[in-house]
Order: sequence, then C-alpha cells, then structure tokens
Amino acid sequence: AHYSAGERGEPLPEELRRRESRLARIQQAKAQLEAEAKLARAQALREQAERMEATALSEPRESMQRRLRTKAAKRRAQADELAPPSHDDDEGDGGSPTELPRKRAASTPQALPPKKAQRNFTDPESAIMGTGNGFVQAYNAQLAVDEAYQVIVAAGITNQPADSANLLPMLQRVNSNLEATPQYASADSGYWQPTLECAAHAIGTDALVATGRMRHGGVGAPQREGPPPLCLTPRERMHWRLNTPEGRTIYARRKAVVEPVNGQIKHARGFRRFSFRGLVAVEAEWYLVALCHNLLKLMHFGNEAADAPAT
Repeated sequence: AHYSAGERGEPLPEELRRRESRLARIQQAKAQLEAEAKLARAQALREQAERMEATALSEPRESMQRRLRTKAAKRRAQADELAPPSHDDDEGDGGSPTELPRKRAASTPQALPPKKAQRNFTDPESAIMGTGNGFVQAYNAQLAVDEAYQVIVAAGITNQPADSANLLPMLQRVNSNLEATPQYASADSGYWQPTLECAAHAIGTDALVATGRMRHGGVGAPQREGPPPLCLTPRERMHWRLNTPEGRTIYARRKAVVEPVNGQIKHARGFRRFSFRGLVAVEAEWYLVALCHNLLKLMHFGNEAADAPAT
C-alpha cells in the first residue's frame, strides 16, 4: 500500500532500469578507469625520470650521465603524450605539504587498467579498505591530538588505505593551524617510513614511530643509553630510540593521546559512517566532527576551571 500496487520499494536507479542506460553507465565507468590508468602511468613515468635525473647528478661517468638523462627525457615525453603535466595536480601528490596523499589508480605498463580494476558507482572517490571485520568501501580519517587536553589540532581525509605517507602532512597541518611545531610526535607502525625521522626533524619535530608490532607495555628489548650507533639503518635507529628510557616514556603515551579521542567519537557519540560522498564533502563532515569534539572538550575544561577553588 505504501509503494503502490506492484512495487516492492526496491526500484533500481533510473540509469540502471533499462538495458541501454545500464550499458551506457558501464561504458562511462570503463572510460573513467582508462583515463585514471593513463594519469597513473604518466605520473609513474615522471617519477622514474626524476630518479634517473637525480642519479645522473651523482654519477661520475659522463657517458652514464648522458644515458640517464636521455632515458629520463624519453620517460617525460611518454608521460606528456599520455597526459599533460598539469593534470597530475589533481591527484593530490606533490602539491601543498599539508595535502594528504591520495590513492593512485592501478595501471599496466601499457597505460591500461588491470583486468580486475573496479570502480564504485555510488562514490568513485572512496576506496576498498581492510578492517578487523573484513573489507569495506571507505575513507581513511586522520587526526592529530594534543597530549594535555585531547584537543584535535589537525584533521584530514584521504582515500589511500595506507597510513605511511600521512604523518608528515599532518604535522604540517598542525604547524599551519597553530603556527607552532610539536616537539614530539608518536604514531603506530602503520605510519613508519625510512625517511620519516629526517623529514620530521627538518620541520622541528622529533618523531617516534613503531617499526613493527609492539609488545604490551614496551618494545620488549633491553633499554639502551646514549645516542644510536652511526652504522644503523633507519629502521634499526628508530628501534634503538624506542628502547631508550626517553623513547619508551614518550611512545607509551601514544595510546592515551589519540586512541581515547577515536573511542569518544566512535562509541560515545556514535559516529561510524559518513553521510556524504566525495573527498571534499567527506572531509568537511570530518572537520565538523572534530569541531564538535573540541567544543565539548573546551566546555569540559572550562567548567572544571570555573569549579576550581580560588587561590
């Protein structure tokens, strides 16, 4: 009675009701996958060219320098043929230092999408991400939290499932929002990158990031004193630092800084699903969630200060 006679309340979207419109929709999705694959291949070729040019600068043999520069020029020409350089600016890589990296489309050496490439009809900008309960179509939400008051000092959204490239842009966002750089930053092993420690030092932050799964209550190795030996790899150096008394103390606070905020947002306020589609709209919604969290924190600490006895 509610949906009228012969209707079950499950009508297909208008573009899928007829064979012709379904075929047109599929062809449109195929064309979009092919365009994304071209952009991804062009970006990969330009990155190869940059690495070759960097190698040529340190190569002592002139013949090898010329060979590398010739190969780099060919890679750039191939990339320009696939997509003009300006198009790559929309991919979220290599732009502002505060911009979180976005997921890059898969592409074959022939600049074609892989046979198993997929495109989501509901929200093409979202991505398949793994969770403890399987895989979901989702976005990757990022937070940077102040240790003293659990106030969110930076937030962001990306469609890239991996966290590893997000810590440095988030630190840049903290600096942009507060006009100050945190002295220390801690993050779990998902954020580990070999170049992270030096990059964080360059902006004035001492980053302590786990290089693997940590044991409860510590990293499990004996505590070490003094600076790490010069012969260590970046991973070994970070592991060494995490086993010093200072490193243990700072990293042990990580679960008491950002994890409670995640719990308050998900469990206390019940926010587990975005209501909008597309990176821009989803990020705006995430900013609203962070703003509400901060207002509640400020109200809580404001009430505590008002109730404190006069001195």
